[in-house]
Amino acid sequence: MTTQRSPIDAFIFDVGRVLHHFSFEPVLDELRKYATWDLSPKELFVSCRGHEYENGSITTDEFLAVVQERFGAVDIPQFRKVWTSIFTPMTEMLTLAATLRKEHRVFLLSNTNAMHWEFLMNEHRLHEVADGYLVSFEAGVSKPEDRIYAIAEERFALEPARTVFIDDLELNAATARSRGWNTIVHVDPATTRQQIEQFRTGGLASAGICSAL
Repeated sequence: MTTQRSPIDAFIFDVGRVLHHFSFEPVLDELRKYATWDLSPKELFVSCRGHEYENGSITTDEFLAVVQERFGAVDIPQFRKVWTSIFTPMTEMLTLAATLRKEHRVFLLSNTNAMHWEFLMNEHRLHEVADGYLVSFEAGVSKPEDRIYAIAEERFALEPARTVFIDDLELNAATARSRGWNTIVHVDPATTRQQIEQFRTGGLASAGICSAL
């Protein structure tokens, strides 16, 4: 008797707001002690070269030096503690990833920086839910740039038509689809779980353009 080949080989999860919720409010509250103006997450990233840090263009020490230069007498040990306190595990989604790994390959593809990733690895053992990971600060490029998806394909030996990518941003999913990946734009665990099951059973077409409803 011939065993039917699964239509999906690999599931690739984003991390932020897919496996771990995050909020920069604790960081902004800490920096407001030293600023005479209000801050938004976007202003924080622009003024402190956060995107460069996320892409690995500057080191952790260089990033912290920028923060201190921008805000003055920042308590760096306290700032480091707050910087890594922004995450809350999304237990239902983490369980889903672990369950999928019993029958499929599971990988992580995340825009993140060195301090955040070290914290997620050491404190939450995030890497243990997957067979491998690709993070922007090591790759030198971030989603939605095409190159990070190409690196993932090579590193994980992906077949695009047998790959499902779960991300909370349509912009990131769009690049994956342009390379022939199937995609799910995550909104809530129940909908994502339902769409994953449809992909697993062949209920959604290869190279699908599935988005959470």
